[in-house]
Amino acid sequence: MRKIMVVLVLVLLATGFTVAGQTKEMKVKVFCPRSQLEMVAKDVLEFYEVADDFFVGAITEPTYKKLIARGYRIEILVSDMRQWAIEQCPGEDFGRYHSYQEIKDTFALIANTYPNICQLETIAVSPTGKYVIALKITENPAVENHRPRLEWDGTTHGNENIGTEICWYFVRQLTEGYGVDPLITHLVNTREIWIIPCVNPEGLINRTRSNSNNVDLNRDYGYAWN
Repeated sequence: MRKIMVVLVLVLLATGFTVAGQTKEMKVKVFCPRSQLEMVAKDVLEFYEVADDFFVGAITEPTYKKLIARGYRIEILVSDMRQWAIEQCPGEDFGRYHSYQEIKDTFALIANTYPNICQLETIAVSPTGKYVIALKITENPAVENHRPRLEWDGTTHGNENIGTEICWYFVRQLTEGYGVDPLITHLVNTREIWIIPCVNPEGLINRTRSNSNNVDLNRDYGYAWN
């Protein structure tokens, strides 16, 4: 049973929940001294194992070519992670992650559908002009009511899509449950809830950890990062 669960988790991570049209991903063993990890880390999608003289991780095909050009010796463990996962669980369809455009359009639709509790805001513009949106959920959202505020955000690292999906799911629970579920109705009526589905639009689109300026946003906040 444990082995089956491990395979399913790997399938979810490696394949189904992906942005449509993204480049092929590979599982590799890169012979790289630990002292050089910082130089290559931003191009690695996931680390599975790190030793003194190598690491095992997931990278895209362009990153593979880049590392080869820089002189790293690489052993390919899985040449196509998506195809591998399909072969592990034939016939299964695990869906995919939502795209940036789908998120933006759907949050606008939700705000229009539930105007009595939702108000969509643009709180920032990314380096390439993508909007960072936030959905305000509360009773009479256009009125300043001085209620306690709660905030959730997702996908500060662009390749960690699950944060956006959780925000998406959370919004659905709040909007569809309002007026039906007593607890949800109470929370919306007594709180001001802010949902920011994607802090890093370019990272989500390109499935990269950093934004389009190669900045790791989660290492760029003003606390305890030297």
